[in-house]
Amino acid sequence: MRLYLSSFRLGDRPDRLLALLAGATGSGTAGTAEPGTAGTAGAGIVGTTETAGTAETAGTTETAGTAGAGIVGTTETAGIAVIANAMDAQPPGERQAGVRRELRALAGLGLRPFELDLRDHYGASPAEIRRALTRAPALWVRGGNVFVLRHALARSGADRVLPALIRDDAIVYAGYSAGPCVLSPDLRGLDRCDDPAEAPAPPIWTGLGVLDRPFIPHVDSPDHPESPVLTALAAEHRARGVPVHALRDGQALVVEGATARVW
Repeated sequence: MRLYLSSFRLGDRPDRLLALLAGATGSGTAGTAEPGTAGTAGAGIVGTTETAGTAETAGTTETAGTAGAGIVGTTETAGIAVIANAMDAQPPGERQAGVRRELRALAGLGLRPFELDLRDHYGASPAEIRRALTRAPALWVRGGNVFVLRHALARSGADRVLPALIRDDAIVYAGYSAGPCVLSPDLRGLDRCDDPAEAPAPPIWTGLGVLDRPFIPHVDSPDHPESPVLTALAAEHRARGVPVHALRDGQALVVEGATARVW
């Protein structure tokens, strides 16, 4: 399993995404986690980043780095499919501008991004959607409305095959905001910032269950308009004893095999 789950856009460590694509481990793998960051993932990703991204751990997260020339050179021809269906409820021009922004950002890393629009695969067979999802070695699932994204995953059948592709390490799954959130076991609480009514069918409240706990982005991120709501949501989960992956903008949860770490 290889995941690069950012709170907002590429985050501060896109070099870790490139390392996953290159199959490199680099630093920060098993046994090297610093205090306050994730260590060994154990069974799945259980119990590894419960306090990641909170104010208490802010001082322990490593500072931003850049992709080294060696890493960039090993992935400069790698394809990456951009799934932007979390923006399907937006006006077409706004959605197109959002897709172009992702394509430019990923191309700037030396990758070959292209859009994979799940709407083109509504009603696909499991074999057909599997082929679409594995056209490239990685997926980049951008932010937007998590309920709209969840609808597209269900209509295309991607929700039936994507968890196995991730767990079998057939692809690298990466993205930010709604993209990681949809991997959670449950999406309840995210309706405080994402309107479930924007989905063109009754909302699906279950996530894909790849993560063992909710992923909550934009925590303690004063520059993001959703930060107050999501920071409160993370605090409520913790008060009930529910562990969460709570990240500040700039941070990313990186999972490689049995190792998870917040960078």
